[in-house]
Amino acid sequence: MDITPMLHKIESLSVMDSRKALVFIPGLGTEEKPIGGKYIDAILKSGWDGEIYYLRWNSSKSESILESFAEGVAAGSSGGPLTAIPAGFVSLSSKFSKIRKAAKNTGRKYLPKTLQDQLPDKRITFVARSLGAYMVYKIFKASDDYPISNPIDDVILLGGALSKKKKKWERTHFRSLINVYNRHDKVLKAWKYGMRTLGIKLPKSPCGRHPVKDKYISSVVNIDMSDIIGNSHSNYHTVFLSGILRYDGKCWNVKNQ
Repeated sequence: MDITPMLHKIESLSVMDSRKALVFIPGLGTEEKPIGGKYIDAILKSGWDGEIYYLRWNSSKSESILESFAEGVAAGSSGGPLTAIPAGFVSLSSKFSKIRKAAKNTGRKYLPKTLQDQLPDKRITFVARSLGAYMVYKIFKASDDYPISNPIDDVILLGGALSKKKKKWERTHFRSLINVYNRHDKVLKAWKYGMRTLGIKLPKSPCGRHPVKDKYISSVVNIDMSDIIGNSHSNYHTVFLSGILRYDGKCWNVKNQ
C-alpha cells in the first residue's frame, strides 16, 4: 500500500534551539515507527539540541528478507554465482524499482515543498539511512534551480545505498557531508549480487561500504564503522551511541577511532 510522505515531529525535552531541525530519512527496511525507534533514540543521545522530524515515506519493512538473502550469499562461494534466491526476494525485487522511484519523487517534489511549508527558515540537518541517501541526493542532483529555500547545515549518510562516485554534491549548499560506512555490510554486498542476478542495476561501490572522495565534494568526513558494527546493515545508529559522532551545539564532531 502506498504511503503519502509525512513529516512527524518528535517531541523532546532536549530542544534548546528551535531554529534548527534534524530530518531523519529512513531507508529500505528501517523501522517505520517514528517514536521509540533505535535511530531516533540514538540521535536524542548524541547531543543534538534542535528539533527532530521523522520522514515517513513509501519504503518497505523488508529487513528480514534482506538479511535472509545476505545469509544465502554468505553461505555460497565467495563472490561466486548464487545457487538459490530466498523465498520472497523475487517479490521484493519486483517492488524495488517502484520504491526507488518513490524515493526520487519524494526527494525532488515532496520534501523541498514540505520543508518550505512546515519548517520555514529553520536550518536543516539531514540524517539519511540506506535508500534514504538516494532520496537526499536527488534533492540536489537536478540541474534546475536549487529546490530548497531552507539553509542546510549538514548531511549525514548511514550505510547509504548510493554510489560513492556521485558528482552532483559539488552544487550543494550545505556545510559538510558526513558519510558513515561499513566495508562488511552484508546487505549492501549481497543485495548487489542478487539484483545483478535478477537483471536490476544498482549503484557500484555504494558509499555505505566505501568512503566518498573529496574530489566530489570539498567538505566530506568519512567514518569507518566496519570494526564496530561488523556485517550489520541495521546498526549504524551505533555511531551516535558510541560517542564517535556527537553534536556540540554548533557542529558535529568526530571522535578519533
